[in-house]
Amino acid sequence: MTGHTQSPDPTLDPELCPVHRSLEIVGDRWTMLILRRALLRGTTRFADFRDGLHIAPNILTDRLGKLVDEGIMERHGYREPGSRERFEYVLTEAGREFNMLVSALAGWGARNRPLENSRRVDAYTLDDQQPVELAYVTPEGERVDPQRVSTRRRDLGENPR
Repeated sequence: MTGHTQSPDPTLDPELCPVHRSLEIVGDRWTMLILRRALLRGTTRFADFRDGLHIAPNILTDRLGKLVDEGIMERHGYREPGSRERFEYVLTEAGREFNMLVSALAGWGARNRPLENSRRVDAYTLDDQQPVELAYVTPEGERVDPQRVSTRRRDLGENPR
């Protein structure tokens, strides 16, 4: 038997990869659905997440705790008259940045996993309701077809060209 084994390349350490590090936080279905609901519906309360997503309370508690620990959501106390203190979960600036990722996933799903009666998610400007879309754009503002785009790994501080 002839086998070829490569010696480990320290530059391929997954901990150095921003995709890997991001997926450690949001790489499961429930976390992305919580973020989607917070972004698209403005959901902040535990019961609303639980009821809207049909998620088990223990799983929701775990995912919300992780999102808070990672700085994607903040936990704020509130009290309704005659009730005990409860908490709402509000997106931070880092959490609101997931709007682009949720939009990209929704667009990909609509194009590549279509259903006959599925919903579409449209992005629009808050001030005048103009439709917007995600795109690759050069520093000069030229729009680039995604088929013409590639990615490469580089070290921080390395010249992008």
